[in-house]
Amino acid sequence: MIRLIITFLLLTFAASPLIMAEDNGDTKTPTEKKKRTYIHITKIDPPTTKPRMPAKAADIECYYCDGIIYVSFEEPEGNATLRVEDLATFDYSVFNFSTSSPLTVNIGEISGTLQLEISTAEGNNYIGYLTE
Repeated sequence: MIRLIITFLLLTFAASPLIMAEDNGDTKTPTEKKKRTYIHITKIDPPTTKPRMPAKAADIECYYCDGIIYVSFEEPEGNATLRVEDLATFDYSVFNFSTSSPLTVNIGEISGTLQLEISTAEGNNYIGYLTE
């Protein structure tokens, strides 16, 4: 019985550094997770003289998180071009991508309003705005 108690105490003291070791990995708590800012993307219909049904909502997921813009099409539309323009300075960047896979673009921190325009190979055009 004494042997069992001594063995237990030795194992406890041997394991205590492992139990008290700090985890130097991701220190963010669930409340500190990165905040996504969703960007509402709408389809731009070409001007027409005939009355038409309103355009169906675009099935595009687009959001900004920690300096990166994410764009994903639910239904692929071929190759596309994303144009990101700062409306205060009129500086812009253009990114070509395939709509069959998600796009990630590192734009850094934003100040002011950005306009996002997407043109696809199927002839569809979309627009959205991101404000700080």
